[in-house]
Amino acid sequence: MRKIAWFDLLLVFSLALVFRVWITSTYIGFNQHNLTSYDYEFEAIARTLAQRGQYAVTPDGPPTAHRSPLLPVLVAGVYVLAGPKQVAAQGVLMVISAATAVLTVLLGREVAGRWVGWAAGLLVAVDPFAWIFAGIFYSETLFAFLFTLVLLMLLRVVKQPGRLNLVILGVGLGCVVLTRPNGLGVVLVSVALLPLAGGKPLSIWLKRAGLVLVIALLLLVPWVGRNYIVFQRFVPTTSQMGEVMLGVYNDTCLYYRCNEWVAVSVLSEGKLLTETEEMARNDEQFAMALASIRAQPYMWIRILPTKVIRFWTHDTILPNTPYQVNPPPAFLNYQRIFYRFLLVLGLTGLILLYWRGHRRAFIIFTTFVAVFSLMTLLLWGDARIRMPLHPLLAVPAAYTIIMIYLMTKRIMMRQRNIKIEV
Repeated sequence: MRKIAWFDLLLVFSLALVFRVWITSTYIGFNQHNLTSYDYEFEAIARTLAQRGQYAVTPDGPPTAHRSPLLPVLVAGVYVLAGPKQVAAQGVLMVISAATAVLTVLLGREVAGRWVGWAAGLLVAVDPFAWIFAGIFYSETLFAFLFTLVLLMLLRVVKQPGRLNLVILGVGLGCVVLTRPNGLGVVLVSVALLPLAGGKPLSIWLKRAGLVLVIALLLLVPWVGRNYIVFQRFVPTTSQMGEVMLGVYNDTCLYYRCNEWVAVSVLSEGKLLTETEEMARNDEQFAMALASIRAQPYMWIRILPTKVIRFWTHDTILPNTPYQVNPPPAFLNYQRIFYRFLLVLGLTGLILLYWRGHRRAFIIFTTFVAVFSLMTLLLWGDARIRMPLHPLLAVPAAYTIIMIYLMTKRIMMRQRNIKIEV
């Protein structure tokens, strides 16, 4: 890589990190973890894991598989090295978030050269969506980083399917699954897109797909084995499926708040969910969700339009945390304007990529956009699930910006030549 490329990466990383530190220090705070928010469970598991070596929410609590393990394991590692200081873990997460902008630079270079990569990285660096989650213990930051890595390696495998690229792709896919349950969809799509390398018989594709899948599965073995030993059942990702299914497909969701997930608080027998053993609770929730779907088989069709609209149009503000200061209107307006700018230019750029011959990148990007939309329709329509797609959209958006710049430059040069001739 040329020296100027390293400068690009350093500049984008520094800019991204400055913005993330600013938002975290101003609106979220360091070492002020909220004990009632969703991220509490991730951080609490990490703290217990670092102190007692147990994957549980509290040292005296039962073992859990309610949250995917990679983020708690990462934070626990930070606590082991630096002590149980949340500011240290927040710093690591902000570095990972800033590194996503660096990966986006490389992704853009892979698609259409240095300037597209540089512009795409800048878009991710100044994306307020990423600023929001960089310093809190949600899995979105880690998932976005790993998903961008998968995109980068998939493009490289398509262009040059060497063994090292395949190994890195397999590692990235395994880590994606260990970060969020919907990473399973990323694995399936990535393997299905491997034939884009082209010109090879089916046996070559099978060997490549087999290598990638074996590496990803090997990373899952410790987690799946642990769950089988602890719970005596096969749990490949988390014990959340029943909760998610019931939260999405129920009468309340259909008639009252069908545009978002609904946490149902009572089981059919009237027992509180929190008082039921984790796996039994998951089974009960899943059974109730299936019963709801059987009772109203067309309900999921009726809620799909609202969910897809929510996924692609809603803005995500800072998560509800008591320690934060409400962000000023200027920040919220910037977030709304930036996302609409990114979405319009990104969709335009996808068309331009196809039109100008970048067909493989177009197929990969549009396939993942479609799959994330489908997964959201089937499961949950919260806008924050869209976060990993922002680096993806940044590349075609940057391509659009560069094309507009070049077109404007040509028009100005033509006008200048006309004036000279006159």
